[in-house]
Amino acid sequence: MTRTRNTTIKLITAFAMIMALSLSLAIPALAYPWSVGDKDTPAPSAITKKFDMPIGTIVPSTSTFTFTYTKEGIGTKTDETTKGTMPDIPATTITITAAELAAAGPANKTLIIEDKTTNIKSIFKESDDILKNVPANKWPGAGVYTYTVRETEGGVTMPNTGATKEGAFYSPARYKIEFWVEEVEDAQGQGTGVYFVRFVNAIIIEEFTDEYYEEDQPADGKVDPTPGSSTVTSYTTKEGFSGIIFTNRYWRSDGDGTETGDTALEITKALGGSDTDPARFNRYFEFKVTVIQPSVVDTDQTYKAYIFNAADEKVTASENYGAYEAGGLISFPSGSQRTFNLKDGERLVFIDLHVGATVIVSETANVLYRPKYERSFANETATTAFTAPAANTTWGFPRTEAPADAGPHYLPEGKNVNKVDYINIRINATPMGLDVDELPYIVLIGLAVVSLVGYALVKIRKRTHDDV
Repeated sequence: MTRTRNTTIKLITAFAMIMALSLSLAIPALAYPWSVGDKDTPAPSAITKKFDMPIGTIVPSTSTFTFTYTKEGIGTKTDETTKGTMPDIPATTITITAAELAAAGPANKTLIIEDKTTNIKSIFKESDDILKNVPANKWPGAGVYTYTVRETEGGVTMPNTGATKEGAFYSPARYKIEFWVEEVEDAQGQGTGVYFVRFVNAIIIEEFTDEYYEEDQPADGKVDPTPGSSTVTSYTTKEGFSGIIFTNRYWRSDGDGTETGDTALEITKALGGSDTDPARFNRYFEFKVTVIQPSVVDTDQTYKAYIFNAADEKVTASENYGAYEAGGLISFPSGSQRTFNLKDGERLVFIDLHVGATVIVSETANVLYRPKYERSFANETATTAFTAPAANTTWGFPRTEAPADAGPHYLPEGKNVNKVDYINIRINATPMGLDVDELPYIVLIGLAVVSLVGYALVKIRKRTHDDV
């Protein structure tokens, strides 16, 4: 009897330990990624807007993002009658203004992060509680109320749409949100007929995954809807926000797309140094240029440029470029290098480039000239000059050797101000128009002529002497 009782006690103890261990494991599983509340403070939930644009882009004055909810059912009941008993959740809005970004921080639930590697500026802002405008007595009973939420396309202020190629991308994401509703009990544990949200759960709908989660989707697609709950933590990175994230992208161009309007970037050519050779003004210099569109722009881009001379006349000479399109247009598909020639006083003018585009410029080496360029972009307070250490040097950016100009060089927003001025310095020129590098050969030729003249004089004198 004693042995049986001891065995029973051991089994009960072991079972209790197993239950305790299971409960200890279940508690953290329940705590994450759910939002948890009680009858006095129902479980909160919120939406996070991630608004991306190239660094250097001026933020639109006001952009309002709208999110709407669709009833899916209560528990396993998804019929229209059941849906009809569910409370309506009014649309959630998040407004981002250029003015408030100056004071971004926890107080206004806003954060700005600039990623220098990708050249993306991300603005994070969190909404108010999703159920802020849903009265507590709207819940008809206990149960799991399921909704889906999606973003309504539109909301980004785009006053310059058209030739400026301004645009926006709206998140296709959808999330399933479950509101676990319980009844408030009185002191005796009896139901009061009043209901509150005990838990909120959010799950990514896989075929509508936001790009934020494309490479790092959480287990089972569950995200934490709790305001300020993003799991990487803290307000100093990109966290401190609800995990229900919708990512939008915005971009704009400088230049108006016409050959007589505003310019986005100019590459100019001028000659410097002491050189009286008039032929220098007809000497061409080869350039190679590549423009890469910003990563936030989601369709392949082709940019436009023209060549102009010092008199602001459009140039279409074959010596400058061999594959003009109609009207002397030069097309630059994103990522494709174009080679063209400029002479003194000429310039390549881009009439449309996205803010944040990567610019790569290089002038081919020339044995008679030492290259130098002065780069001035809209976000720089002064012009920066970079001079090659010697002639016959291919020169441009990005470049890591001294003097380094490594980049990458992203075009900042600013019309008619972004320029790269190439000023090539003639080397070893003389006032007579001779090249110093040619002097040794000239001296040798001179010596040869002198020797021949001397030899001839000697022969003449000898012949004269013999005749006498």
